[in-house]
Amino acid sequence: MFDNFYVILLCMVIAIVIIFFVGDQLAKYAGQISELANISTAFVGLLLVAFVTSIPEIVSTFIAVYQKHYALASGGIIGSNAINLAILAFVMLIFINKKASITSSGIFSFMGSLAMLSVVVWALSAFIIAKQTPNIYAVLAVTFVVYVFVMRYSFKLSSDNKVEPGLVEVISDKKPVQAAKAKAIVLFIFFAIFISGLSWLLIWICQRLIVVPIPGHHGKPLGEHFIGTLILALATSIPELATTVQIVRRNMSEMAIENIAGSNLINLMILAIASTIAGTGFWTYVPINTLYVIAVIFISTALICMTGLLKTSKAFSAIVYLLIMGIWIYSLVLIF
Repeated sequence: MFDNFYVILLCMVIAIVIIFFVGDQLAKYAGQISELANISTAFVGLLLVAFVTSIPEIVSTFIAVYQKHYALASGGIIGSNAINLAILAFVMLIFINKKASITSSGIFSFMGSLAMLSVVVWALSAFIIAKQTPNIYAVLAVTFVVYVFVMRYSFKLSSDNKVEPGLVEVISDKKPVQAAKAKAIVLFIFFAIFISGLSWLLIWICQRLIVVPIPGHHGKPLGEHFIGTLILALATSIPELATTVQIVRRNMSEMAIENIAGSNLINLMILAIASTIAGTGFWTYVPINTLYVIAVIFISTALICMTGLLKTSKAFSAIVYLLIMGIWIYSLVLIF
């Protein structure tokens, strides 16, 4: 039954629908944790929500590395980062009337992700241009230092912002507050585990798509790089899409923005760790087409930061968000 292309697609649709429900619950309890623990929604998004929604990338990347599918691993991570930015643009566009804007902490987090991505560009360029195998330990060390610096400074920036009120009912007694906080944490962990299980299902679906023939495609399956950069990246970005939509819908735009920025930061940290585990040969398997996707990430991130720095109007912001989605779609044409 699971050798049928359409059955596999049906499984993916069912999983996506469930993930949207789980994403709503994650957004709900993340907001409660933020207010009850007196932590800014931005930092909750950057750390907690971003980690949970990055679980699919973590799982799929290390499975791909273990199976020596290095192109799948790198394509899934880089492709996911590009899709995450397109997701943010899409969500900001459909909720344009909620006056969601890119804050200073969000801009800094996005710029930090570009600094980490520059390390990836250096590693790729060392092999593609200079035909030299990059030092995997140097890649890991520099990436880790940048990640820690970005997280520390982002926490400082986000701590200066007030916690968004009204996410939970105000409780004056200390014991009910502690009980409500404990309940919110337990339920957040429960739905985080739930979404992790669904992530395994999505990864399994993508693995099946690598070998299952596509109807009308001369009996051939899709290629590994195509699956990694598009299908796997899309599948592992579904949690980001679901939670970002639900978070913005609940008027926690800072958390949504930092969720995307934090996911991209974590993804690049995962890529550096994976390349170290795989060994020096990892970067030799990364296709040169990956540079197209990296260029899209740089351009899209710069455009997103521009809307925050310039405090652009709704109309201009809408044009920028449409442009970001258009650039991502066009990159697929260049790659495939």
